[in-house]
Amino acid sequence: MLIQIWKNCRELRFKLSFLLFIITLDALLATFSISLILPIADAALGSVGQNKAWYSEFIPDAFSINIKSLLFFMAIILCVKFFVTLIRIVFTIRLTENIRLNWQKALSKNYILQPLKAVNSHRRGKVINDLIYETGNGSNFIFNYLFYLTQIIVTSTILLLLLSINWFWMGVALVLCVTGWFTIGRVYFNYARSLGKKAISLNQNLNAIMMESIQGIKDIKISNSEKFHTGKIAEIAEQTNRNRKLVKIAQDIPTLAKEALFAGAVITIAFYLPTDLNEIKEIMPQIALFLVAFTKLASSVSLISSLRFKVTAKYPSFLLVTKLLNTQKTPPENLEDGLPLKTLGDYIVLKNVDFSYSEEKPVLNTMNIEIHKGQVICITGPSGAGKTTIMDIVTRLYDISAGSIEIEQGDATDYKLSDWRRLIGYVPQDPIIYFGTIRENITLGQENISDEDVNKACALAGVTDLIDSLPKGIETELYERGANLSGGQKKRLALARALAHKCELIIMDETTNAIQEKAERKILENLKQNKDLTIILITHRESTMKLADVNYRIEDGRAHKIDL
Repeated sequence: MLIQIWKNCRELRFKLSFLLFIITLDALLATFSISLILPIADAALGSVGQNKAWYSEFIPDAFSINIKSLLFFMAIILCVKFFVTLIRIVFTIRLTENIRLNWQKALSKNYILQPLKAVNSHRRGKVINDLIYETGNGSNFIFNYLFYLTQIIVTSTILLLLLSINWFWMGVALVLCVTGWFTIGRVYFNYARSLGKKAISLNQNLNAIMMESIQGIKDIKISNSEKFHTGKIAEIAEQTNRNRKLVKIAQDIPTLAKEALFAGAVITIAFYLPTDLNEIKEIMPQIALFLVAFTKLASSVSLISSLRFKVTAKYPSFLLVTKLLNTQKTPPENLEDGLPLKTLGDYIVLKNVDFSYSEEKPVLNTMNIEIHKGQVICITGPSGAGKTTIMDIVTRLYDISAGSIEIEQGDATDYKLSDWRRLIGYVPQDPIIYFGTIRENITLGQENISDEDVNKACALAGVTDLIDSLPKGIETELYERGANLSGGQKKRLALARALAHKCELIIMDETTNAIQEKAERKILENLKQNKDLTIILITHRESTMKLADVNYRIEDGRAHKIDL
């Protein structure tokens, strides 16, 4: 596992090396402080102990019989250990939380920069689960694993200390422990990994179903399907609950084992303890050291088992995140590849365009549409004919299968995708309204959009009256997805957003259908006053088509110009 961490966190190798040094130092100081119990006990009993540990020979006689000096020395060691432990904890937390942050940034960037076709293939709830929960579990894996290494080193040094005191009995105990670790422990940790993998799957499904239910709450209520959806959520929630209980029960098994081991050790000491008082005094320092060391050892072994369980359970999350980061199936969109583009020019021509979402069923077939600067163009046709697909192609959300998209300067694909989309505004059937103020929803954080630009865009889109009627005006906070706005108000606000960004082409997908005809006429008349602004309307409304300069009807994958 350490190799996997080292392999997948290359940019953090220096910090990991420093942390491993601090972990080792912390463990050695912990063991050294425990080893001082023996000379202190010797001094307290008047140095009557005959079986001193090997390291007692390195302590000066004048120092070894002075209990106060030994205690002060032990206090200094413990203070140093305190600061080393503090450094280890703070550094580990900072390191692992920064790893989590970097993973979340990288995964969200990878997801958002993927082509739309790849984005649509993902389940939204699964993406959110991986972004929020699995990155957290993966970073917790690293945190727990580093703590696990600390306890491994502490346990190893304490075992060496105890072996140096009484190699026979500690050797027997060590063999029994190692045998138990590689037999019972293997089953235990394999079980932990299976629970961890199951937890990922259950959390992904639960988040996905919750997301789908929240997004479709209106349809759920209208279709009277509350029972169906709550039943699906309850079923997975119950499975998740059972899995979490099993995880917590299994995590507490090492604690119970620690208590049993300690009780067994005390019983063994009591059984073999001599009855003669002088003999007891001779071995009492060793018994004191053994009890303190074994208490620490039992706690460390219990903690190691518990941490190993957590590490094993969260290891699949670490592997999942690193796999998502290192094996992206679809390359991201390159927004900056190509020539700079300052204007769309006088026209956009879709020439002999073919497109299909799958090879079996083409949507567009040798389609031709001309879009000239300053025109209002209406596109109509039956449902599923490909009207919205045309807009996705114009905005270059999808690449065409054949044909070309041409502008005055040349082929559209020769120019930067970021520049192209900057010049095009899109108002969908169901506009996305973000949680925030009206101003924030219009500017989207673009500092170059002035208050004058915002006010002008609001006036053209017909939302000024709405803003003036609100107590806080443009600083009014909107609910998520614009829940405190009507359908028409959301579409006008989305139109104001496109206008404020000074787009040269605005595409409105069934936008004016939720607006009264009189208001629609006024909005379009205002927009047509800007001779540099081109408008594409997808609509079924005949009154809207009468306001257009050119009308196209989409049938059988082709565009037919029609007159009204």
